[in-house]
Amino acid sequence: MFATDEWIAARTGAHRTTIARWRESRAFPSALVQLAELELYGRVELIHAAWAGFRLDARDGTLWTPENWPCRPGDVLAIKYRLAHVQELERRLARSVTPDHRPRLPVSVRQIVDVDEACVAPLAHAHAAEVQRERLADEIERLRTADA
Repeated sequence: MFATDEWIAARTGAHRTTIARWRESRAFPSALVQLAELELYGRVELIHAAWAGFRLDARDGTLWTPENWPCRPGDVLAIKYRLAHVQELERRLARSVTPDHRPRLPVSVRQIVDVDEACVAPLAHAHAAEVQRERLADEIERLRTADA
């Protein structure tokens, strides 16, 4: 077997003479061989056939999918939170459409932009002043052309 005696002893608890006997006869327990393949090569399908094609990187604990997508322990722990977030978004989406799947339109623009009068009023006054300036400029131009 390709593992050191220390590695085998740490995993099996076997005495060094037992490990020497296994090496001499080249007859290691199959569970030990599978554990070595799992730990050294990351062959997760040895645990269950559903994991065929996945591999575990023992250096950093990354689980690699058959499509070579990395999945770290934190990603796995976050699945339940991401699922809850998706479910909440689906609930909100379901409330935002009518039974015949048309979007529910807001009652007013104020619901869309969520602004208050303090924001709207200055914009309205600025627009009115701009319109008045344009009218005065047009009137001055009309008078100039009329005199010429």
